[in-house]
Amino acid sequence: MEVLDIKPDLNCNKGAENVGDIRKHIITSQEQIQRFKERVSKYIEDNYVEFMPNNTNIFDLEEGKLLEKEAYDLLNSLQCSMPQFDTELMATLRKFESAVWELDVINRILGADELFQMLEETSSNEYMIILDMLNKLNNLIHSTASSDVQKLLVASPCYDTIKVKYILQFHTVKSNLRNKFQELVQFTEKQVALVSCSTVQVSKDINQLQDTVLALFQAKYDATELCDFLMDKCLAPIITKSVNVTFSEDSEEYQTFQLSYSNVTNSVNSKDKDGASKPDYKQVFENIKLLFHCLDNVNVSVSDEQHVFTVIGEHISRRFLRLLIDECLMNSIPDTLDDSQPSMVEDVLQFESYLADLYLINRDVDNQLSKFTENFNTLHHNRLFRRIMDTGRELMQKDLQDMTIMAEKNTPEDVANNPFLFPRCMVSKSVLEFVKLLNRILRQDSESPAEEGRFFNIISILINSYVTLVPQYHKEHLETLPQQSMLFYNNCMFLHHFLAKNFSIPTVSNMIKNLSSTGTKYLRQQIDQQLGVLQKILQPKEKEICNVTPTIVHECLSHLRLLESLWQPVLPAKEYNKTMGELISICCLILNQQVAAKEKVTPVETKTMLDIFELFENKAGSLFKVGQELKNVASWQRMLLLKEILKASLTEITEMWSMGKFAEYFKADEIIGLIRSLHPDSERRALALKRIY
Repeated sequence: MEVLDIKPDLNCNKGAENVGDIRKHIITSQEQIQRFKERVSKYIEDNYVEFMPNNTNIFDLEEGKLLEKEAYDLLNSLQCSMPQFDTELMATLRKFESAVWELDVINRILGADELFQMLEETSSNEYMIILDMLNKLNNLIHSTASSDVQKLLVASPCYDTIKVKYILQFHTVKSNLRNKFQELVQFTEKQVALVSCSTVQVSKDINQLQDTVLALFQAKYDATELCDFLMDKCLAPIITKSVNVTFSEDSEEYQTFQLSYSNVTNSVNSKDKDGASKPDYKQVFENIKLLFHCLDNVNVSVSDEQHVFTVIGEHISRRFLRLLIDECLMNSIPDTLDDSQPSMVEDVLQFESYLADLYLINRDVDNQLSKFTENFNTLHHNRLFRRIMDTGRELMQKDLQDMTIMAEKNTPEDVANNPFLFPRCMVSKSVLEFVKLLNRILRQDSESPAEEGRFFNIISILINSYVTLVPQYHKEHLETLPQQSMLFYNNCMFLHHFLAKNFSIPTVSNMIKNLSSTGTKYLRQQIDQQLGVLQKILQPKEKEICNVTPTIVHECLSHLRLLESLWQPVLPAKEYNKTMGELISICCLILNQQVAAKEKVTPVETKTMLDIFELFENKAGSLFKVGQELKNVASWQRMLLLKEILKASLTEITEMWSMGKFAEYFKADEIIGLIRSLHPDSERRALALKRIY
């Protein structure tokens, strides 16, 4: 094949001779491409379109790749000279570019064909080689080539055939790997009478085992079933039940881990305050280590950052650690101070290091065990504070609606000037009693230097219990009574204020964040619920703009006034105005759509919308008691400007646009759309549109 001589100085102006040379290069390359296409087209069509196997390949794949490279080199060398080309030469270049793209597609199809042939010739046990070929096929199918080449490839009649063949090959390999893995690593569960038995058998053929595991996880193996078995049938029983565990290497083929336990629950023993029916934590640790020792050869590196146990840990680590702490370690905490305390802390930390060394947990993320040891003294002394906790729970169950005013003399201006002031609002009487309880604990902490820090921990537990249990105790009212959510929000903010006022240590920041996020969550849920009510009033059919009438607007305003009567006396002024502003914003948005979304607005509709805008402006604006917050509501400002547009003539609209009156709230396209919908086609309208363009 002739090698094209790409001139480095094609961009120089050498007149007709240079143009002639360029055309000659293009035509020569195009003819070579066409000849190659003619040689391979029947082979491709037979194998990937007509499904008539054709093994006669009278072409060289490398020839196509070389031809493609030279063609792209020629194209790239001509890019900088394009401004000098005449129309005819430009047309020739475009045709050549299309031919090069088609050659690129053909080479990709032939490359896929070559990989399919290699897959047929490769042994089914050479999993990594097969996966490498499938990865190359995937790259060809989802090519990173130019978008034009990719479009041509997808449009090719061969594309679907190649894609289907790839998917079939991939799933076949994946299925084979899964079957092989199940042969090498066997998980079984049996139940005989009232006894359950779980068995794990791992092949001693380490090379075959690890090659299979590596390939399986490279093929994006779904480890959910494996993880569920380990968690539910092995780890959970080890942690929660008295089990008999054996580990054996007697078999020549497998090493075996087996556990058995009774399904009979002793109702008396299970409630024993000393936890006698629960397994000892040291024995639990040893049994867990035996399980992972049996699986040790499975734990190969599947990527630069992951081992097999890393993948398993991502599925079960949270459940596993939480169960281990709640059902085992908590029951193993001693009732009195003795030498076993530091021993248990040390044992837990060593076990956490063991799990981290296995890559089952990431200690920076899965740090529940470390936190357990850090909180060990607090957990140990929790029994001393049981009465306080019981009192706290009783207060949490009291009616939130029994409320009283707080910080009555603190005006919004005072709070704005002094952020440490609590704003005037209503809070539940129960939360005042709750804060009195916290203050008693705080005084006890300051009066008992030897117990320093212990009583703060109970405050932390009480606060965390509050944000967890109050929503549970009052779930129905929080969901159905608009005022209750606001009271709960105020209660959380009041506790937030108490903590910020009395503590400066870093630990309290987590409680403050928890209070703020929980209170805001239920405030947000109530706002969203009321937004839905307003949307249903103004727009009964979802995703469909319905004609809004003054009657509908009156209904909407009535609902807003109801919310005003419930929220304005309860919420701080700033929060009330912000919340009401959001509700008004969605109403304005829907009302604005009545005009903005229509292609034509009749004079009758214009008058109706002006009346509606006027009504809503007069009534909704009165819902704010202080401040000028509506100026910050974008859809409100759009509504006011839209009202002006409905009243204005074409000349006035264009003048207001020229002065920049609409610039902050409307784009040029929106103003143009409004002019077209409000004013009939005329020379004046065309002139107005031209001025806005």
